Amino acid sequence: GIYGLGQALLQIPLGWLSDQVGRKPVIVGGLLLFALGSVVAAQADSLWGIVLGRALQGAGAIAATVMALVADLTSEEQRTKAMAVVGMSIGMSFAVALVLGPAVAAWGGLAAV
Repeated sequence: GIYGLGQALLQIPLGWLSDQVGRKPVIVGGLLLFALGSVVAAQADSLWGIVLGRALQGAGAIAATVMALVADLTSEEQRTKAMAVVGMSIGMSFAVALVLGPAVAAWGGLAAV
């Protein structure tokens, strides 16, 4: 969807930006943009509002920057393991969301999600 499109389009530019200005400002900015998108999507009263919120969330694409930070902070011997943990946590968050999202929606309706 639109979240993945935003991520796909901005991973490389944000990775490059983190090389120029540092990892922390890009990570903080991405997290703030993601949080803003979450609020927009949660408060939306139309499908287009949700789409806008998800687009903002995707625009906060920081996975490449986080991986670069992990590479910066770990020794070569530990780097593969550290990147695997980060990648696994990203994958697990999607898996948990796919399982819990429908369960929460069934329990409390779409407003609960």
